[in-house]
Amino acid sequence: MGFRVRWSYLLLGMWVIAFGLGLYLVPTFSLLYLVPLAFFNAFVVFLFTWGISGVARRGAGRKAFGVLLILVLVGLAYQNSAAIQSLSLQSVQAAYQQEASYLLSSGSVLQSLSNSVNIVAKNVGSGLNNVAAGYPAFNVANPEFVGGSANVTFPQNYTLFANYALSLINKDRAAFGEPPLTLSTVGSAQQHADSMIYFGYFEHVDNQGYTPEQRFKMLGGPYGLVGENQGQTYCIDSVSVNSSELYPVSCNIQTIENGIANSEWSMMYNDAICCNNGHRMNILSSSYTEVAIGVAYNSSNNELLFVEDFWGPCPAGYICP
Repeated sequence: MGFRVRWSYLLLGMWVIAFGLGLYLVPTFSLLYLVPLAFFNAFVVFLFTWGISGVARRGAGRKAFGVLLILVLVGLAYQNSAAIQSLSLQSVQAAYQQEASYLLSSGSVLQSLSNSVNIVAKNVGSGLNNVAAGYPAFNVANPEFVGGSANVTFPQNYTLFANYALSLINKDRAAFGEPPLTLSTVGSAQQHADSMIYFGYFEHVDNQGYTPEQRFKMLGGPYGLVGENQGQTYCIDSVSVNSSELYPVSCNIQTIENGIANSEWSMMYNDAICCNNGHRMNILSSSYTEVAIGVAYNSSNNELLFVEDFWGPCPAGYICP
């Protein structure tokens, strides 16, 4: 009995080998993201090879079905070409650097697993409470607009956080040849961060129906072009990979700065699927000259919100809202 090669099985086997080598070469925490993507890729490869095998088989119906499958996959690839083209060498390098930091830090974490039970118990039993007690709670006054004005509550160490955020933004801009921004004194970003923490939502249009442009203007901002970025994370998820803490800790200066850095990185280098790179375009836009910063956190659940309100003169020929 002769042996007949099934190309679909052969190609799928080649993909399995390639993916297995990828996992061996990059054994990091990104597996949590790679594995679901791997199943999707396997499904796409299966459909494509099924289409090829259909074209190769006898019968007009099978050939037509095979061509249809291939055309559907080509159409999907074309529709997502913008997201694919948005990937850049800088984003790949940044992702690689973050993966490298995970690899470097994972060794020390694995080395300490033998006594992790005692360390975790200590952190849970007293460490979290001590950190919470040692750093002031953020008590937001009602930030709703009344008569065109609103309360703006700045957290302790706001100047530190705002300048840290500005340094990250300008570092990203410099990497792409854009001039630095200055820190705006308009309180719109902080008011919106306060509002989302106070009322428990996460939207650009606030609970009163005001847009970023309206909030910026009502709080004294000049006429011009306004764009807003916002990120949501949790202090307990933002411990630095180089931290000596084995167990995440509550909101303090370090975890808030880490959360700001995480949000800025996501808006710059992980924004294509979520937001069609809208956050990234705001950060790198040459139309903006200033940025207002908002930082707010919830002391009870460690939620951390980070807001960037960009401003620049209205471009010629453009009607700004």
